[in-house]
Amino acid sequence: MSPLPLVFSIEADGVAIARLEGEIGCEEVEGMVDAFARLVARGIFEFVVDFSEVAHVDYRGLRAWVCFAQALKRQGGEMKVCGMSPYIYAIFCSAGVQEAFDYYEGIWPAHAAFSGLSMGPRGVLEAERKQSFRFEKVL
Repeated sequence: MSPLPLVFSIEADGVAIARLEGEIGCEEVEGMVDAFARLVARGIFEFVVDFSEVAHVDYRGLRAWVCFAQALKRQGGEMKVCGMSPYIYAIFCSAGVQEAFDYYEGIWPAHAAFSGLSMGPRGVLEAERKQSFRFEKVL
């Protein structure tokens, strides 16, 4: 299996921000599901998954990821996705999994959705959070 194209930042409020990179094939999806499952075992149930640096996703691996997201939801968790290009979104649609997730333009709006914060007229969080994310290789 190739190195996992995934880095996490665990925020103080318990939301895990996952940044994906490059091309994601079936093997990478399998590794991602394992990484998410290990975080769930540590008590983390809310995830934001950033696709802004993803060039391609193999549609054949998406069903396994959706199955994990559905199991997460049954446990009271949730996974939101953001930064998805029209090309990547089209792959999700072709695979028939586009309705499995809530989509957001960027990390901040997706993260804010967990805490009920709203975006102001210029896309700035009303709570004026000035925190930056620290991404690091995990698991």
